[in-house]
Amino acid sequence: MSWGKLVAKYDKSDYLGIILGFPQQCREGWKIGKKFKFKKVKGIEKIFVTGMGGSGYSANLLQKLYFQLSGIPVFIEQGYILPAMVDKKTLCIVISYSGNTDETLTIFKRLRAKKIPTIGITSNGYLKRAYNHCIIVPAGLQPRQATGYLFFSMLAVLKRLGLSPFSDRDVFEAINLMEKEQHTAVKKAKAMARTLYKKMPMVYASEALQASALRWQQEMNEIAKTFCHWNFLPELQHNEINASKNLGKAHFFLLRTNSENRKMLARVSYMRKRIKSIGYNFTEVEAKGKGLLAHTWYANYLGSLTAFYLAMLNRVDPTPVTLIQGMKAYLKKKIKQKR
Repeated sequence: MSWGKLVAKYDKSDYLGIILGFPQQCREGWKIGKKFKFKKVKGIEKIFVTGMGGSGYSANLLQKLYFQLSGIPVFIEQGYILPAMVDKKTLCIVISYSGNTDETLTIFKRLRAKKIPTIGITSNGYLKRAYNHCIIVPAGLQPRQATGYLFFSMLAVLKRLGLSPFSDRDVFEAINLMEKEQHTAVKKAKAMARTLYKKMPMVYASEALQASALRWQQEMNEIAKTFCHWNFLPELQHNEINASKNLGKAHFFLLRTNSENRKMLARVSYMRKRIKSIGYNFTEVEAKGKGLLAHTWYANYLGSLTAFYLAMLNRVDPTPVTLIQGMKAYLKKKIKQKR
């Protein structure tokens, strides 16, 4: 069956259209953050971000980017725990696309009780109704489909607060690159999906792109409904490299940048040999662009497209996440029963 026929049959909610429109979503997210009205907070020394799943990915990404480029530490939580280090010198950002995420709202309520400086990011729900210091992004998507709104609106606000290491040029390099490379990325994604069909994706990244490897795993899980494993260099060479049994059918990806130092190049060279020695093939994916933000979002974009085309080969609709929705309904019922 051709790609066109597969998309017509299985992409019932036009997920492909959302992915292809993602660069424009990033632009809109940046504009939303630029227009957001907030009370300036002085004396901020650290940032704390909380969110789950597709909403929480923006927290993961911000932490990894800031770790490499900013002197401001970013702490994250994807659960119910409010870290002890959070105080009034901490800018807290709570992200819940639906506005009803249980874990995120639990932390939000504790932050408000402690009168900690907090910004919400949401499209609807309790968070929108309960708090007037929220960045409001367009509704109607799955959280994972809305990361352009969530991440770039957050980044724009941080820049306005003087808390971002990224310039406007960095932001638009990333967005323009996704637009410019879209046609080529679609072709690459189709080829990689064919290579992956009926195999487990094993995504390894150089240290700078570990947030992209995580994103690939999440997209493979939610879009293609397939298991995926990720890890990064050099850490995996101190443990996982020793594993060679019971993997089954798999294909490895090596996510890389063009700015790897001599030590990382040597480690990648060794991984090529190691993967071949245990009987597997690999695909190297070089993240295009000059800056880290562009590297990361190019890799993320390619991962989303690859997961989509793998979903088509798997004959599944990429949009529904019925197991996640069922889990939320189950927990809501159980929590009410205990009350």
